[in-house]
This record gives sequence, C-alpha cells and structure tokens, in this order.
Amino acid sequence: MPEFELSLNRDLPADPARVFQLWADAEHRKNWWCPRGLRCADFTHDFRVGGTWQARLEGTETGKSYWMGGRYLAIEEPARLEFSFAWLEDGTTPGRESVISVTLESSKGGTRQVFRQSAFETAEARDAHAMGWGECLDRLVESLS
Repeated sequence: MPEFELSLNRDLPADPARVFQLWADAEHRKNWWCPRGLRCADFTHDFRVGGTWQARLEGTETGKSYWMGGRYLAIEEPARLEFSFAWLEDGTTPGRESVISVTLESSKGGTRQVFRQSAFETAEARDAHAMGWGECLDRLVESLS
C-alpha cells in the first residue's frame, strides 16, 4: 500500500531561536495550535526526547473536543524537532500514528520552516491534514507579526 507524505513550508519573520520557542513553550503553542473554527483549550507536554505531549482542541461553536497526542522523538534546539502524532479516540486511546518533523533554517529576513508529516494511508487523509495544519502554521506566522 502506498504511503503519502505532507510537506508545508512557511517563511517566518523571526530568527530560528524565536520560532523554536513558539514550539517549545506550551503557552505559546496554545495560541496557534489549531485551525480556524477551533481553539486549543489544553496543551501540555514534557519537552524532552521521550517526553509526551497532549492537546485538546475545542470547537468554538459546538464545544466538541478533539484530543491528540504523541511523544517527542528528536529535539535539536533551535533547528529541528520530531514527534509522533495520533488522534486520541475517547481522549486516551491513540489511533493511527504518524511522525511530524519540523526543521528551521535561517533565511533572509527570518526563518524557513519545513513541516513534514508521514505516513498517510491515502491522499485524502493527507489532504485533510494539509488544510488543518496549513491553518495552524498560518496562525503561527500571524503570532510573530
């Protein structure tokens, strides 16, 4: 069965150390870690290799909760992080797991961020995540403005 990868790039108006902190600090992450129409109601993590993370998104109109979580696989401040991701059925039981990597490179005027998530079973699943993550990453850019 083929596996599909998602890749999203953003140019950010801050240096890699500042951008890295927006990933490393749970309070900062709550501000941008959700697509439009949702809010990040809870975000907790043990930011170290092997540490876990968990978030609860909440519908702004419905109040419905969506849980996700994973484990940090690599942290190389300020250039790279890698972590597992799974939707948490019933808030605790992980569904299909994928791996997300984020690389931060200095660029003219700030940082080039490359976000990759793999592996999806279908192009449709990848594309659904692309829309949600795209909005999250746009909010990250906005948080730096």
